[in-house]
Amino acid sequence: MFFAPQNLANITGRGTSGAGGTSAPFAPMLFAVDALRVLAEEIGPRPPCSEAESRAASWCAERLGELGYIVDVEHFSARRDANGWFAAYLTLSCAGALLLVPLPLVAAVLGASALVLFARDIEGRPILRPRGAVSRNVVARPDGNTQPRAVLMAHIDSGKSLPLAHPSFAGLARPSAVALNAALIVVPFMASVAWIAEVDRELPDRLWIPSGIIAAYLAMMIGVRIHAALRAPFVAGANDNASGVEVLMRVAAGRPENVWFVLTGASEAGMLGVRAFLHAHDSDVGDALFINVNAVGAGTLTVASEEGVLWPRDAHGPLVDAAEKAGAVASSWQISPTDATALLAGRFRAASLLRTDERGLLPHRHRSTDVTTNIDERALEDTAAAVSRILIAAPTTERVP
Repeated sequence: MFFAPQNLANITGRGTSGAGGTSAPFAPMLFAVDALRVLAEEIGPRPPCSEAESRAASWCAERLGELGYIVDVEHFSARRDANGWFAAYLTLSCAGALLLVPLPLVAAVLGASALVLFARDIEGRPILRPRGAVSRNVVARPDGNTQPRAVLMAHIDSGKSLPLAHPSFAGLARPSAVALNAALIVVPFMASVAWIAEVDRELPDRLWIPSGIIAAYLAMMIGVRIHAALRAPFVAGANDNASGVEVLMRVAAGRPENVWFVLTGASEAGMLGVRAFLHAHDSDVGDALFINVNAVGAGTLTVASEEGVLWPRDAHGPLVDAAEKAGAVASSWQISPTDATALLAGRFRAASLLRTDERGLLPHRHRSTDVTTNIDERALEDTAAAVSRILIAAPTTERVP
């Protein structure tokens, strides 16, 4: 689907060029462009690959076309939810823990398979390619532009209301992620050691104790994933991530030079939109800087200095430096993956901008309270201004192969 550009001056009240026809310094629109209200209120919950996600993509594409960009809506194969897939990976690891004493070699194979499948999928690079549903990305670029110096991204879909996202469990977010990572790593390691030891002697019965504890924990996490897949409702997603879309639109209205704007679908199903975008445009954006805007409707502006749930990866240093100069606080983000996680796993130069509360979490994320009344307009204005300063200040160099 293609949207032709319209006259920007009629939309923003200003032209795109300064004196003599050269590009004028841009500034974001500090007033609302209505993306927050339309996505979170008129459309509401936007599950990956749903009709609501499609409506959101169409609205964003039309709006960007009105702002003067060449816009494409690019469809790709995806899945509606990732929880069932992760439940399957954890089931393999749980089976490995249960078979650790009687069949250590089988346990090692199951545990190693689970670890690899989980590690790839949690970074947006699933080994088993998701199919069965269709999502879409919105890609907006200046007329005549081929290779951008920067790409600003935000995802348009919304997630589910999850028990572990409740404030009562806020302190368990990072410890839970660490415990799950440890369990996934320990199972194949213990099984390999047990298999080697079994060659010379019988394994001690007390080995059942740690393997049983790990299996019980993994069974609990499988239950959490199955509940999320079958019972958890989708939320309006005002902060996560209609706020990011709103900021992207405000920056786009300022017409920054040589910048692409990408709204990804199926991010809540495993960052599948960003992978589809890279598959379609790798030769165009290989040397670009990527700024991912995620959940910026309330809290302290934060730039993720590193991110990744299982294997943390450093964000692009110059982007982090530019974000700090623009007023963001640099901090590690290892609680949940973002679109930038997939970019960093592919060695692209990326960083995420987030807003976190006093506990270091994203306010109202994956909760029924993620509605527009809990969005701070000043936070949106400040984030749009910070992104604009980052785009001006961040240096561009060739990507490390």
